[in-house]
Amino acid sequence: MIGAMIPDHAQLISRIAQERRVEVADLEQVERQTLAILVTDASGFTRSALQLGDLVALARIARMQDVIRPCIIDAGGMLVKFEADNSFSTYDAPSAAIGAALAIHRALAQDSENAPPGWHLSVGVGVGFGPLIGWQRDVFGAEINLASKLGEDVAHAGETLVTEATAHALRGTEYEARVTQAGRLPEPLALVYYRLR
Repeated sequence: MIGAMIPDHAQLISRIAQERRVEVADLEQVERQTLAILVTDASGFTRSALQLGDLVALARIARMQDVIRPCIIDAGGMLVKFEADNSFSTYDAPSAAIGAALAIHRALAQDSENAPPGWHLSVGVGVGFGPLIGWQRDVFGAEINLASKLGEDVAHAGETLVTEATAHALRGTEYEARVTQAGRLPEPLALVYYRLR
């Protein structure tokens, strides 16, 4: 009975194509890969934007992007997008995403050393690992949703949180000893997450 309620792949693609007014062939061009996803969210951004104004907020976003971009590239990541005060990037391995997260935290701290009040930059980071779908220069998947939740809503300034799948994938890497269970989000997510020390 449940199987009958779930549309098959072809029906789902056809329905999405109709709703989005795109060609079915375009939807069939999705790429499926297992990747690590890193999501950053600027800490205290809304508060500082309200205090300092829109132009300063825009300038801070531009500065944050300038600092984060090379950290992603140097770690072998692919920048998917900057969206407001967030960044989204993918990596072939979770250890590369963790390396990027650490580099981002260091670079932002260094950039903020001589910054005037209100210009200090820091981010919370969420990292996921699992199957992702690439389509129209963006990526989709459950691990992106979880990494976004951790980076945007749970991680504090300068903190990196990882999903359970990421923590398991880091076993046997140089980062394994630095990952400790940090908590669990309430239902309906019931997400167990881990902190990078």
